[in-house]
Amino acid sequence: MQGVNVVARWIDPSSGQPSRQYAVSSVSGFAFSGNAGNPLTGSLDALGQPLNRFGSTDATLEGFFDLAGLVIPQGSTGQFQLTVEALDSMLSQQVGPYAPYQVTPSGTAQPITLTLSAGADVQQDILMQGSAAPRTDLVGTSTFASPLPVPKSGLWTGDLSSYGEVDYLSLTAQSGQTAVIDVTALDENSRATDQKAQPLIGAWSISDPVGSLPPAVTSSPFNVSNFGVTRLDAQFLSSGQFRIGIGDLRGDGRPDYRYLARVLYADTLEPSRVGAAGGSPVEVDGIGFQAGMTVSIGAANASIFFAEFE
Repeated sequence: MQGVNVVARWIDPSSGQPSRQYAVSSVSGFAFSGNAGNPLTGSLDALGQPLNRFGSTDATLEGFFDLAGLVIPQGSTGQFQLTVEALDSMLSQQVGPYAPYQVTPSGTAQPITLTLSAGADVQQDILMQGSAAPRTDLVGTSTFASPLPVPKSGLWTGDLSSYGEVDYLSLTAQSGQTAVIDVTALDENSRATDQKAQPLIGAWSISDPVGSLPPAVTSSPFNVSNFGVTRLDAQFLSSGQFRIGIGDLRGDGRPDYRYLARVLYADTLEPSRVGAAGGSPVEVDGIGFQAGMTVSIGAANASIFFAEFE
């Protein structure tokens, strides 16, 4: 788990309590690649340099921390307490692999007491109890070449549980129409958050080749006022099948990177023309319709006398 602050505090033998004077900390994943980019906005910075050039791509370093430099103030051996904590999102913006948008840890860890000797090299694994576990995700079986169809309801949940994961879905749309795609970032308790995944949304034509950047994309996450929501308004210039991709800004992935997605798209109108005086029924067919929605034609509100949701 990246981005966790691991703190070692010397235990004062006279009081048996962790010291507030002799302490050192290390942020897990500091040697990992951090922001590696993603298939939606690319993996290069504004100067054309790889985003991951400052860290290793070795996956074994993703949760690695190093507390070299511990001070033993009395004698050559001493006891230390290891604890873990979240980085402060306001005071630690430039710290660790997730800078500047910190990610809260998943789960908790009990304090660990170690007896250390000067010059020794000790390896210690820390288990996060109650952390989010990988789960079976229907969307997780999709690929760029084989996207899954958007549900008729236009609503689904998914997660970006593995590093670099992107979820792909397909949508058939008409030329000149617009789809609204909302993705709400959720934590492991299914609550909206801005401290887990940083979702991006992109839309391609189904014929676009692997590796191409999407013509329609959100350049940054959380681009609307709704908390935890990223929104893409995609206008279709031709009729056919299109691909929707959902990924993390940093190319990251964890079991607690969950999301709720919704596509709102009106596909056809029947009839295509009605009298200017009004009063004629119009049937709208599409996906993502929900109870409580309103419909307007021009500046006038239309009355809904029948609605069917799937």
